Amino acid sequence: MLAAGDARWYCGLSGLSHALLAAALSYEFAVRRGVARAIVAALGAAAAAKLLYEVATGAPAFATSLGIAQVPLAHAVGVCIGIACGLGAGRERHPAMYACASHPPSHPSALPHRSSGRPERRP
Repeated sequence: MLAAGDARWYCGLSGLSHALLAAALSYEFAVRRGVARAIVAALGAAAAAKLLYEVATGAPAFATSLGIAQVPLAHAVGVCIGIACGLGAGRERHPAMYACASHPPSHPSALPHRSSGRPERRP
């Protein structure tokens, strides 16, 4: 971040907070369906609009009176890393959702469990 501008030091955690938000939203978008997914998509669109505004103008989307300069590049990098982590976590926890018809999961444990509600009988 220091090389991207005229800042002599960087002390904020805003890049991390943007990464955490992007990770949570991308994970939830990947695993949710229906209305919940639409709500997550709307929240993601609002967060993306804020980030695009900051990157395009170089100014914070919300005025602050702290006398500090924000670094929109830190927010953008945090979002990119967060999206990658969120989608990776979704793929790891729900591999059947990411399987293609031409490439089914190689291990039976990756397939969704279908239960009839009765205890399974084993010989």
